[in-house]
Amino acid sequence: MTQEKKEQLTEERILADVKNSIRQVKRQTEEQDRRGTAISVLLLAGLLILAAFRPSAILWIFLGLFSLVLLVSLGVGLWNGHRIRRVSMAELRMVREVVSHVDEEHYRTIEEGHPTANGLRHQVDNYTLYFESGKIWRIPERNYAWSEERPMSAWYIFENTHQGDVFWAVIRQKTGEVLMAYDTKFFSYRP
Repeated sequence: MTQEKKEQLTEERILADVKNSIRQVKRQTEEQDRRGTAISVLLLAGLLILAAFRPSAILWIFLGLFSLVLLVSLGVGLWNGHRIRRVSMAELRMVREVVSHVDEEHYRTIEEGHPTANGLRHQVDNYTLYFESGKIWRIPERNYAWSEERPMSAWYIFENTHQGDVFWAVIRQKTGEVLMAYDTKFFSYRP
């Protein structure tokens, strides 16, 4: 039995993966934010119409508070989107983590533009690795795009990971969040 050659992790490869992962998460978050904003704007319009036809001090106070909350949430979303773009190796650290278990979650959503239950459905698959340290990694859909031998989908990583497997985990120092992980069976890293 021949042992496969491991791919060497470099700062450039790690940063490319982290940025790709952040972009994927950001894309999902922006889609959810757009839906939430659309619902909030419709609710705000309904409240304005109600306030125009049935003026009430309590309704106007509620309307003002609702508008303030909407503006603050939009501002926070924009700030987080801006903040996510910048990442450097100085903010990250690599640690060895042992997998305690893996988990998968599947659900269906109705595609936009199809408001009925008979509309087109979209399958959403979430795969997660849990480490013995208590840290978790929600696996992005596409991983290791720079690799010619091992670009992997979230499903592939999930299917080939077992309890006790050792990973190099890229941790954001400020938050302790796992941004990326590399199975030591396939990747080597020298600090």
